[in-house]
Amino acid sequence: MDGVINTTIILLTGVASNTPVPELFSICLSAVIAGALDMGLCDYVSSKSEMQFIKLEEEREKYEMEHYFEAEKKEMLVIYQKRGFNDYEAQRIV
Repeated sequence: MDGVINTTIILLTGVASNTPVPELFSICLSAVIAGALDMGLCDYVSSKSEMQFIKLEEEREKYEMEHYFEAEKKEMLVIYQKRGFNDYEAQRIV
């Protein structure tokens, strides 16, 4: 929606200033292309950052399981209990 608003404002400004149609068309087309590229690049960077975060979290959890098993076990018990499992069910899951 933001790109539509921006392009509309550019179009209205061009019409108000009596900009020739071919030039106005080129300007609006450039704005649309720039907006599309911007959205695509932002999505790419966002997805890449999210994947890096997930990978780092997974590596951290693996390290903690290898070096702090009992603490991780207790942490998992608390998580399952907060999700509504009773003590017996949480113990069996962990």
